[in-house]
Amino acid sequence: MGLPGLGDTVKVHERDRDARRLEVSYHRDGRLVGALTTGRASRLAAYRRTLAEYTP
Repeated sequence: MGLPGLGDTVKVHERDRDARRLEVSYHRDGRLVGALTTGRASRLAAYRRTLAEYTP
């Protein structure tokens, strides 16, 4: 979600191949611009709220 292609920094928060979980956030100039999750749908709401704070 968001615009991960605009990110200049990528942070991997969780990567668990056995549990099939992945959580990655993309940042530009220190601000969240996108997120990707697999098996972590519960985290999407938090990313969505943060991204909405920066949307005019």
